[in-house]
Amino acid sequence: MAKAKGPALTSIKQRALQTLKRKKMYEQQRDSMAAQSFNIEQVSASFAIETAKDSLDTVSAMKSAATQLKAETKKFNFAELENVQDDMADMMDDMNEIQEILGRSYGVGQDIDESELEAELEGLEDEWAMEEAVAPQHAAPSYLATDLPAAPTGVKDKPTAAGVDEYGLPLAPVALRHMSKRKKGVSLDEKRERILKIYHDNLEVYNLKEVEKLGSKAGVVLQTIKDVNQALVDDNLVDTEKIGSGNYFWSFPSKVAQQRKRKLEDLEAKRSELKGKIESTKQAVAAQKSLRTDSDDRVVKLERLALLKSQIEEANRRMHVLSENDPDVLKKLGTARSCIHHLMLTLRCTL
Repeated sequence: MAKAKGPALTSIKQRALQTLKRKKMYEQQRDSMAAQSFNIEQVSASFAIETAKDSLDTVSAMKSAATQLKAETKKFNFAELENVQDDMADMMDDMNEIQEILGRSYGVGQDIDESELEAELEGLEDEWAMEEAVAPQHAAPSYLATDLPAAPTGVKDKPTAAGVDEYGLPLAPVALRHMSKRKKGVSLDEKRERILKIYHDNLEVYNLKEVEKLGSKAGVVLQTIKDVNQALVDDNLVDTEKIGSGNYFWSFPSKVAQQRKRKLEDLEAKRSELKGKIESTKQAVAAQKSLRTDSDDRVVKLERLALLKSQIEEANRRMHVLSENDPDVLKKLGTARSCIHHLMLTLRCTL
């Protein structure tokens, strides 16, 4: 630098000044960053302390809550609580059963077909239209006739007029005669077979509600499914187990086959026993017959017994014939005739 002169010296000085300026600037940045680092360390330490304090408070609160919860839990009797739950479930089942029983219908045919009723109604309308067309104008209908029938003689006469029976009463329309014809219901044995088929086809465990649902789909009346299922349980054809608050049912074909085999064996044993008793009875009868001798007095008594039996049968037949002339029977016939007249008039008015 001492050898430099003129512009070169000036350039070197400027570069030296810039270097010194950068040095000062770097020193200031270093001091600033050191201060910032110190502040950050102070803040971090304070935050850590606060976090530790919060953690201690949280742990203390959890311990206190756990102690109090444990003390309150000891007051509960879990066995009693389960019993209460079971009792509530049983009461709900009983209430559902009561509602089902109250909802049953009695005396109302569940198998009545609406098409049959419509056909019967059309038949009634046709018969009444035919009767009105044949009868004189303003004439009273046949079921409103006031002439009383003659007293029966014991021998049924042929109808004297169309639509009148041997007692002078109007015959019921053809449609009414067939009102009693209903679809044949499912017998008890068929119901049992259908319920068992549900268990054997699916090989699953069901509760009562599921059995009722599947049985109803199988054509069994809903109100009878519970009784049929219980009968199967009583006959050991269906197994049951109470789990919690509900009863569950199941059955497998192998068990039914084993039970039927045992039942067949029992019947065979009873059959053999009865055969032995019959043989012994026959031998006893034969022995008694060999000891008995036919005498003239016994033959006469047997003939007398046969005669008395025939006389009793003849007397019963005559009593049956004469009972048709009984005043009480005639009175009942008159009452029945009045009821039929009233019923026919009511039906005509309603239709």
